Amino acid sequence: MMQEIVRQISANSGLTQLTVKAVLDELGLALAQLRPEQEIRTPVGVFSIAQKRGFMGNHPKTGAPVEIEPRTRVLFKAAKHIREAINT
Repeated sequence: MMQEIVRQISANSGLTQLTVKAVLDELGLALAQLRPEQEIRTPVGVFSIAQKRGFMGNHPKTGAPVEIEPRTRVLFKAAKHIREAINT
């Protein structure tokens, strides 16, 4: 999937596949360094980090209560022009 995205961006932009892959890799590294109060704005949308609180759940087989640990999630909100293109 990633290679197909790299090929498509490369073909549409005129950049080499190595350059496109390097840019996407750097975006991934930048996302890994984000803190909850930060966000990265790009032409395709906004990436941010959110803390999801822990809660009590149930084991699917036994029904026993299980504590679900708090975790960090990457959120993405697509830019308006992308949302409109998808919804037409």
